Amino acid sequence: MRRTRHSRSSGREHAIDEFFGTEGLEADPLPRQPDASFPLRPFAASATPDARVEAPSSEPIDPERVYQRALEAVEQARAAEADALFHELLALDPAHVGGALGLAGLLESQQDVPGALDALAAALKLHPDHPELLLARAGVRRRRKDLAEAESDVRRVLRASPSNPDALMELGLVLLRKGLAAEAGQVLMRRVEQRPDDAETWLYVGEARNQAGNLPAALEALRKSAELDDRNDRVFYLMGRVLDRMGRPDEAMPMYRRSKELSAP
Repeated sequence: MRRTRHSRSSGREHAIDEFFGTEGLEADPLPRQPDASFPLRPFAASATPDARVEAPSSEPIDPERVYQRALEAVEQARAAEADALFHELLALDPAHVGGALGLAGLLESQQDVPGALDALAAALKLHPDHPELLLARAGVRRRRKDLAEAESDVRRVLRASPSNPDALMELGLVLLRKGLAAEAGQVLMRRVEQRPDDAETWLYVGEARNQAGNLPAALEALRKSAELDDRNDRVFYLMGRVLDRMGRPDEAMPMYRRSKELSAP
């Protein structure tokens, strides 16, 4: 999901909010013309009195086909159509995990956080310990700063799978939001051990070390992140912050300029 920047402040509660957020998809009404790929065939539009009118297909609707169409609508920013298709899918198959995840993500992107949580709660009634559903709910809760509930969801996943890399990432982010930087850094390094080439994990390790005051180690982690992905403006901005804190403003300024270049539309 896309990120939204907020104010950048230093200290223990440095706003990692700049790293998180969602973007709303522009509403797009359902097409007025018949969609040839829709699973039901329409009645013939130009039937004459002697013409044979084709009845709707008696074949069952394929939920997976509806799901793929919903995903395509999301990719093409046709939010209203995607919403309708996800609801159609879940009416056909209430236990469809992908449909619940897709609907929740769409609703959160439209700032309907209660709706997103409701969609995930309904799915979790059918799949109480499903790791993807629990982690999705943890992410929504973290972004709205319900940190205790978010951590509870993540730890449910880790009890069943202590090395789950996605759960380790989510727990690290929750701990960062709680201001527990040293603990967050330790958790994120466990993920690094599994995913050493993941630039985003190194970024958050750098943020955790920055918050903990371990500036040389923070700079090392951020440089590693930049080596893996040199197109991420957040990495260069944070490197500038760390270099400023280390009393090296001449080295910080090129980092800020690079961050601004990368973030320009």
